[in-house]
Amino acid sequence: MERVNQVYQAADIEIRFDQVGAGPPLLLLHGFPQTRYACRLVAERLAKDFSLIVPDLPGYGESRFKGGDTQTIDNSKRHVANRLIEMMRHLGHNSFFVAGHDRGGRVGFRMAMDHPSVVSGFAALDVIPTIDVWESMDAKAAIKGFHWPFLAQPYPIPERLIERDPETFIGFFLQTWGGAGDWLTPEARHRYINQYRDAAVAHAACEDYRAGATVDWEQDTADRVVERKLQCPTLMIWNSGYLKSDWESLHRIWQRWCARDPQIIELPCGHFVMEEMPDAAADALKGFFNDLSE
Repeated sequence: MERVNQVYQAADIEIRFDQVGAGPPLLLLHGFPQTRYACRLVAERLAKDFSLIVPDLPGYGESRFKGGDTQTIDNSKRHVANRLIEMMRHLGHNSFFVAGHDRGGRVGFRMAMDHPSVVSGFAALDVIPTIDVWESMDAKAAIKGFHWPFLAQPYPIPERLIERDPETFIGFFLQTWGGAGDWLTPEARHRYINQYRDAAVAHAACEDYRAGATVDWEQDTADRVVERKLQCPTLMIWNSGYLKSDWESLHRIWQRWCARDPQIIELPCGHFVMEEMPDAAADALKGFFNDLSE
């Protein structure tokens, strides 16, 4: 089964997604500054084992919030997670696996935390929970991750700067976050950068980060206070090139959030693991989710 550029319509949102493969349902989510195109290589490798649903996150790519302007609450990971669950139910999937990279990993985290009966397994690709990012942001981390506080600045400052020169701004992340080699094809680069020529995408991306600095942070904090944990099996795939955190510190972070010991797999690449090492990323996801399917 392959159905490209499908659309899910709801009162406040339009989500564009692709479907490919057959087997247990797996929701595959991309991150900033990309689109669902970033998942293509891994999706090809997983299609024999899983029924893949690969959307553009709301506000990115071809997915849009209806009514024009978006608000920070619309971009909260809880709101996005709820809309994606509604889409999956519309497609006939009341429970499913989730794998998310970067911002998609934050959506998957919130989905698994809020809906333990829906998410039967969660894989986080190169991401730690939002509260842990902010709490670990010393001077070095703030310089390296300057986009976190910058994109969270009030409208319209970051939007105007992005729209003025997306080639330079978005191109910087694609160049510096990735590892060595020619992993980024001209087609991929064009797709990721060109979407930010649309003012709606630039605004949605900023609102995504504004949510990360406000409502997402607050929700993570509330969960920590009551020691709420992920109930489903959890896998983290991280890179040794961009993230450069040691295994023990990452394990401790995810242990605090998981009811059972999480699995962690390291790949020798940069941040964009699904495009830089699609074979290894797909093998890790396949092994993890196939074990849960047995």
